Amino acid sequence: MSYSFSNLRFSPYPARIPLQKQLSGSTSLAESGSSDESSSISKSALRNRAELIRRCSDSMLNQELMLFHLFCASLKQQDIIDDLAFASRDLATRFERLEDLIGKDWKLPRSVEYVIEAIIWHFITTPARSYDHLEAVVNIYIEEHANDIQLTDYHSNPMVCCTVRNFVNSKIQQIRVLWHDEIHLSIQTGSTMSVEAFAQQVMERHYIASYHEVPRVRIAFYAMMRLACYPSPDEHTRNVFWRSLEVKLSQLWDLNGSDLKSKPWERWFETVIDADHRYHSPAPPHDDSLDLDLFFDEKPSLKRLQRRQRSVA
Repeated sequence: MSYSFSNLRFSPYPARIPLQKQLSGSTSLAESGSSDESSSISKSALRNRAELIRRCSDSMLNQELMLFHLFCASLKQQDIIDDLAFASRDLATRFERLEDLIGKDWKLPRSVEYVIEAIIWHFITTPARSYDHLEAVVNIYIEEHANDIQLTDYHSNPMVCCTVRNFVNSKIQQIRVLWHDEIHLSIQTGSTMSVEAFAQQVMERHYIASYHEVPRVRIAFYAMMRLACYPSPDEHTRNVFWRSLEVKLSQLWDLNGSDLKSKPWERWFETVIDADHRYHSPAPPHDDSLDLDLFFDEKPSLKRLQRRQRSVA
């Protein structure tokens, strides 16, 4: 059985349309649809490309920022490395000095020890608001005048500084005891030493500065110390003496103020000196009502310290 393709119908329309026309018609429809789709695809591609370019730009910017931050961090790290290198070199130098000193068994020269003892005596016998921080006062003075007392390595050599400070701390404890006992000796039974004579003796022994006569303020201060001293100089009474002295210093400072030339202080000077005369007379009265204290800030004379140092060397 044979078929003829010319009789087949490719279109639903009633009229027959030749195959060529139907094919050409469907081709034109396809071309029309293809054109619209191409336009749509082209716009989408442009958008995608723009988005890709934007992302690439952002990525490049982020990379540049990252590189900049890394560069800054590397500079900072280099500074830290340089600081560490400097510190390590400094430590190495210090260790070399320490080894050198330890190897030599370095000790304070006797002349320097003598001068430090004189400085401690000067400050402990100088009227002050408090003696609780005497170590700090002496160490600050030594630090400021290290070259003048032949401690040229004090600031650069930790062994020298440590040795000096240990010596100061131990010597102050000894001199506290000696100073208390010296005060007690001036008022012990049978002693006829007046407070004026005691003040003159203290100035001659321990005061490292020039003076023409004993200041009234010092006579009053030593009178207060004599009145605060206990009958027997043992360890317990020495500790009580220093504690009670600190209390009296604080009370008088608060009461009279900081101007030692003021009327309240001048009245106290006369009162405490008169009290010393009465307490250490042949028939002393019994009166515990006095609160005694004084403040006076004087520095040792470097010339006198150096003369004493030369006499020992």
